Amino acid sequence: MRRFSGLTLLLVLLLGLARSLPAAAEDLQAVRLAQYATMDKLTEALPGHAPLHDLWWREKNGKFELLAGIFPDQHHAELLLARLRQGGRPGEIVATAMPEERQWLPRLRSITLSDLGHERPLLLQGVTPYLELHFPWQEHLSTRGAVLRLDLHASQVLRKESTVTIAVEGVPQITLAAAELGQRPELTLRLDAFDGQRIGPELDVTVSGSLVASDDRCLDLRNKGMWLTIGQGSALQLRQPGPPRSLRQFFAEPAAQFTLPQTGGDNGRIEAACRLAGLIGSLARSDRPRVRLGDYAIEGHNIFIEPQGDDARVLGSNLYVTPAGAALLASRWFPALVFSRLSGKSRPDDSSTGQGGITFEAMGHPSRSARGTGDLVFSVDFTTLQLGGWPDKLLCTLHYTHTPVMEHNQAFVRVRMNGVLVESQEIFGAGTRRSLIVALPTQYFQAKNTLELIFSSYHKTGDCMGSYPELEIALLQDSFFTVTDTNPEPPLTLTSYPAIFTGKGALVLGAPAYVSSLIRLVELQGFQQQQAPDLSLVDPARLAEGGFRYAVLALDAAEAEAKKPPLDLGHKLIVKNPLSEVTLLELDTNEPVIALQTFYGPDKLPLLLYTQRHTEQAPLDTVTEMLSSQPQGNVGIVRGKEHYSLEIGKKLRAIYPEKRNFALYWMQYRLQFFILIGALLFFALLYLYHRLAKER
Repeated sequence: MRRFSGLTLLLVLLLGLARSLPAAAEDLQAVRLAQYATMDKLTEALPGHAPLHDLWWREKNGKFELLAGIFPDQHHAELLLARLRQGGRPGEIVATAMPEERQWLPRLRSITLSDLGHERPLLLQGVTPYLELHFPWQEHLSTRGAVLRLDLHASQVLRKESTVTIAVEGVPQITLAAAELGQRPELTLRLDAFDGQRIGPELDVTVSGSLVASDDRCLDLRNKGMWLTIGQGSALQLRQPGPPRSLRQFFAEPAAQFTLPQTGGDNGRIEAACRLAGLIGSLARSDRPRVRLGDYAIEGHNIFIEPQGDDARVLGSNLYVTPAGAALLASRWFPALVFSRLSGKSRPDDSSTGQGGITFEAMGHPSRSARGTGDLVFSVDFTTLQLGGWPDKLLCTLHYTHTPVMEHNQAFVRVRMNGVLVESQEIFGAGTRRSLIVALPTQYFQAKNTLELIFSSYHKTGDCMGSYPELEIALLQDSFFTVTDTNPEPPLTLTSYPAIFTGKGALVLGAPAYVSSLIRLVELQGFQQQQAPDLSLVDPARLAEGGFRYAVLALDAAEAEAKKPPLDLGHKLIVKNPLSEVTLLELDTNEPVIALQTFYGPDKLPLLLYTQRHTEQAPLDTVTEMLSSQPQGNVGIVRGKEHYSLEIGKKLRAIYPEKRNFALYWMQYRLQFFILIGALLFFALLYLYHRLAKER
């Protein structure tokens, strides 16, 4: 955590507050779209101006003007005007003052399950299924006019007594019979009743059910047909009153896309773009790309990296930032982000995570309770960075309380680490506080980890008819992780590297065509680490001089050869399993291919190397898909629409026919070599036998 003197913090806050005040003079620019005789006429015409955002109105000379955007100068306003003219829309640039809050026209905005990181329909199973959805919320939003749409489907084996309840912010909103879900698969709930109520950083939605398929609850507990699904069409739709009014609001919108202009080969702008991409990725809930390089976007947010009076300034949905301002924003100095402008100096990150006990509460997981029959699941997400490094030995001490488990009934707890069962224990006796210490195997570790605690409760035969007791479990926030030892050289794979890339990192760029690839890799790193990486763009020759803890490189095949990566794409290569002699991959020198490799370079420096050959643009979606599949190898290859995860070195061997090295000859002639050695050994033993026989 950064430390500032009280006077310094006060001065910067006052400066930000003063700069946040709207300008009274008409020193800003906007694009006027049309003029109307009345406000009603203007409102009626709004649908025809979609998908433009940052729309607002003003009354001038007896006319109601519809305007788009707010810009610091004419140059930036012309970027929007050029996009409008490309689509055949009229417009002209006019001088204006900063609009008042009431002048902004609201726009519809949706937060989908994909924006929350759920790329597939959500499945709920069991007799008492339960699911929580947490939609990001900001203080300037309102539930007036907000609509929650849930695409619900239920199993056809459920009886009419089965019910599904939807609750918002802990308040039940509707209870439906499961049979109704087939008649109205899309459930729509208006949230106007919550207008004016305080909502925290997330709007909480819970879906719970009481599912029945027979009169015997024991049979239902074993029935795999007890399920509900929430489809990808589910979303929270709300009316946003206007554009972001602060830096925090600008970056916190979960579904926003961010567009940066081409960097033009300027190293300062490239480094700033990478820092901002890492910040955006760290705030994202999905690994989908949200940052792109291109022309001015009429939807989403635009970021301009250029010299100006302020280090960072928000005007409408646009951010104007200097390279120094980008470093300041990426340093996670969030107390100042409530302002629309920011000036100050970036400070080095002197924060560190100490080893020892790290409570669930400190990781953002308060005490939670669940009640029901069957499986009650608690998920605890954490990153390896929160543990202070890659643990060599990690213990998890779980504290929980439960209601009594009656005699002859069964209850037990299972612990899963990233989907792998690592511990189970029976629960019995009177309800009390209990503790369970689990050693978590580090071979299943990733950059982002999920610890699942499944409490299961089943009744004895004969207790399943009529009323039945339910188990209530509370997972307590004073549960904690204990790191007893860290690994100084942890295994470096495409899954583990984000957990190893800590501290100050270096960016090394080859050809300018690789800028977008480098930005995407940093965005993914921010997402996987859940914090903005501290990165500096350096020349390859100075990589060993800056005291860097790791490096991310984007080079062509010829430049990458000097780094001695596991695979050298500058030559024809064959990847074989040395034991079975099975060829897994064969690449010719003229094939378009992209490789992502991680390995230890000179001085044991961890490196992530991006290389492409004979392709103009990287299929970033394919690279994202490859990394999302949790590859266990140290090399990832993308060829067309296919991707490969390879563990070169320990398990697989790369052979280069053009190089004629020892590995090639060994793979081709090792059988003959063993035959020759065997024959020589046989004749040597035979000769020794005859010598000994003559001496006798």
